[in-house]
Parts: sequence; structure tokens; C-alpha cells
Amino acid sequence: MARLRTSGALVLLVGLLSALGCRHSASGTEAEHGADLVVLVHTASVERQTVRELVETAGTVGPSLGAEAQVAAQVTGTVVNVLKDEGEEVAASEAVLEIDASVLREEAREAEAEVGRAQADEELNRKKLARAKSLFARGIVAAKEAAEAEAGHTEAAQTLARARATLRVARLQEDRSVVRSPVQGTLLHRLVSPGQYVQPETVLFTVAPMAHLDLSCVVPASELARLHVGEEAEIDCPGPDDADRIGEIRLIAPALDPGSGTATVRVAMANAARAVRPGMLCRARIVAARHDAALVVPVSAVTFAETGRKGTVAVVDGDSVAHVKEVTTGIREGDRVEIVQGLEDGNRVVSEGSYGLADGTKVRLE
Repeated sequence: MARLRTSGALVLLVGLLSALGCRHSASGTEAEHGADLVVLVHTASVERQTVRELVETAGTVGPSLGAEAQVAAQVTGTVVNVLKDEGEEVAASEAVLEIDASVLREEAREAEAEVGRAQADEELNRKKLARAKSLFARGIVAAKEAAEAEAGHTEAAQTLARARATLRVARLQEDRSVVRSPVQGTLLHRLVSPGQYVQPETVLFTVAPMAHLDLSCVVPASELARLHVGEEAEIDCPGPDDADRIGEIRLIAPALDPGSGTATVRVAMANAARAVRPGMLCRARIVAARHDAALVVPVSAVTFAETGRKGTVAVVDGDSVAHVKEVTTGIREGDRVEIVQGLEDGNRVVSEGSYGLADGTKVRLE
């Protein structure tokens, strides 16, 4: 009986040792499997593309700098007729409205009559002078009479010249009662109506060409040093025509607004289709810098350092092994970033799944 108990104990001990041996063997297999772990990632090729550094802003559309004309009355009177209204196209020198010219016409008629009288008087004095000169040459009259005749003619000629000048002014004033557009363009605002009494310097209407407009926007002082006149800008305005318009900087204000610390930047834009109207709020992306044929990767491929333009990327070699490399970045545009240093043409980088990826990790494309 004792011998049977001893045999049972030996069998149990062997079983326990066998179990422990199996567990140790299984742990070794799991470790070997962990060493061959493959991480699923997305990759992208390093490409040469154009990238731009953009300054984004917004502003209001208006007539081109110096193109808008505010037309004021030059005579006193009552507006009697409106020939063109807001939104209508007008040609240069085309009549837009009329001011009552009855008084001006009467003044012009009086000036004409005065010219007629002065002409008759000048002609009479001219004949007197010719006769006096003839008589003086024959010794019939004294030099004094010839001089008096000449003085009389001179005065008559001067009177005629003044009358003619007065007539020219009267006719000019009469012509000014018909107010014309000084430029070809669109009538933007009509500020008077028929029956309204106006005086010189009263603004009657504004007109401006619409084929070219300006976007007047504000830029923070910190961005001004990056901008220069002539630089390109993409302009996005609301409306059915949602294509970006290309403009260029025409003017950068030399002074800042003391309240906001910003400066006005005017961007000239073409408007041949008349799709954009003054007063529209539009956005602009001004190209502050442009690098052609730059090495570019997706922004998601770069793990950026806390400061500066440094970061790291995971480069995948021909054996599908990821190698972490330090890079220096440049211009960032949208979801792309320029790589100034650290990568070469033909490199393939991990674009998704690189965060925390250890150097030398085996990867597989997802």
C-alpha cells in the first residue's frame, strides 16, 4: 500500500514538470511572434510641386483706385430731367440729367446781343480810325485827332473782346445745365431727383468703370513685411460664378490704423463678366512667397517639434522597414508641406500611422 502511494506521487510530479515545460515553450513562441510584428500604415511619395505661402484676408469690393467719379453741379437751378438711372451703363460725355436752364439761356441771349452791339461799335470806330489816318497822312487833320480815333477804336475792340468772353461763359454755363458723365462706366449712385434745387458743388451722381475693381482688405502689421505691390492674389467672391479670380496687389497703405494695428491693402481684379459688384464682401489669399519644384510631403507625414520648423518623418525602405529621420520644413500650403532638408527624390514616407512608430519597424501598406 505504501509502495502504491509513492508511485502516485512520482507520476504527479512528472505531470507538473511537463506542464511547466509546456508553458515555458508557449511563452517563447509568443516572444518570437512579437519580434515579427508588422504595422499597417499609409504611405506617400516625396514629390516636387509648387507650394505657396499665403496671407489670407477679406475685404470689400469697390471701384478701382482713382476710377470713381463724383459728379457735382456747376450751375444753380432745379433738376428737371433724369436721363440715366442707377445701374445703367453710360458713355463718356453722355448726358445723365438736366438742370433748368431758362435763366442761363436768357443770360446767353443778352450776351449775344451785347456782342452784336460791341461788334457794330468796333466796326464804326475802325472806320473812323482809317479815315483819321488817311486825313492825317494828307495833312488835313492834326496828329491829336488821329490819336483820339485810335484810342476810340482800341476801347471799342476791348469792349468787344469782353462781350465775347461774357458770351462764351454764358454759353458754357448753359451747356453745364446738361450734366454729362466724365468717364465710361456704370452709374453707381444717383443722389438727386427731379424737382430738387441744386447749387454748384452739390454731388449729383457717382459713376465708375466696372470692368476692373479693387478689393480693399485689411492685413495685420505682422504680415505686411511679407507683401509687395504686384504680388498675386486669389479672390473668392460669393455668387453663382464660384471660380477664384486672380488679382494683384495695387497698393499697400503706408500708415497703420492706430486702433486695429492693421493696414489697408488694395488688390486689383478683372471683372469683365460684371459678376462682382461694389460692396461685395470677398476673401483673398495673397501669395507672399512661391517655391517651384519643391520637395513636398503630406502634413500628416511630419511629426513637428514644439518650436521652429524641425520635425521627423518615417521613411520606408525597399524592405518595408520604417526609418525615422529628422527633417526641416519650409512653406506649408493646405495639407502639404515643403521639406527643405532631410529627404530626397524618390523617398516614400508614412503618411498615416507614423505617430509613435519606432525606428526599424516592419510596415505593411494598408
